[in-house]
Amino acid sequence: HESGRASVLELLGALEQKFAGPLLEEYADMVFVALVMVLANDDAPKCKEMAAEVVKGLLRRLDGEKARGVLAHVHAWAGGSQAPLVRVACQVYGLVLEALGNDAAPHLEIMLADLNAALTRAADALAEEDDDAMDVEPEWTVPYHALTVLEKTLRAFPDSVPRATWSSVSALLLFPHAWVRAAAARTLGMLFVAVPPSAPKPDFPAGGLELRPLAGALCTQLKSEHLDAALSLQIVKNLFWVGKCFAAVPEPTLAVQDTDEEDEDEDVAAEEGADE
Repeated sequence: HESGRASVLELLGALEQKFAGPLLEEYADMVFVALVMVLANDDAPKCKEMAAEVVKGLLRRLDGEKARGVLAHVHAWAGGSQAPLVRVACQVYGLVLEALGNDAAPHLEIMLADLNAALTRAADALAEEDDDAMDVEPEWTVPYHALTVLEKTLRAFPDSVPRATWSSVSALLLFPHAWVRAAAARTLGMLFVAVPPSAPKPDFPAGGLELRPLAGALCTQLKSEHLDAALSLQIVKNLFWVGKCFAAVPEPTLAVQDTDEEDEDEDVAAEEGADE
């Protein structure tokens, strides 16, 4: 019963606060895996919330070396092919950020690599979908949680903005599930807040992000029947940033026009000289 599971989680939360450090670390792996299984499989939202709080309390109590050992399990799940494990790995990375804050910096490289890999796989799978396959909604929980946690990561560590796979985030703007589209738009908003608009150049922080397809995807989002006020505002903000980048692109036609005018002046001068 839900009430019984909640009681066990409450007891575990009390024990992890009372246990001495060495004793807690001895059982940390076993307790951590059991709690993650609750996050992944329990049907009761209350139990999932309690398990998440106990996981965060456990992470706060572990020293750096033991925390890296525990998170090695998460890294293994994130690299697998089973969507439920990849999804729960992304959720745990979000709990790491909430529990440790800036102290999560030692784990940042692995977290970003796993989140980027999950988003790239989702974008590639979306690109490979044919018209018949689009009748069945693709797996959406992994890209949604990966985008949500990536947004949290960029908020906590703004310097990591150039290390995200922005081309994959952009590709997910047209994902069939509305929550994924909204999360992709919000995550792109984090990039646009951190990077001043300018004409695209080789050292652009969001390498691989093509502005014209991005603008098209954002405009397509505006036609969605699931559009709400918050998403509409975010899309308009994103389009405004892209528009400022377009406005910064030099106009080569002006130089061509000046050249044509000079050629015409030379021709007129030559004709006048010939008449004289």
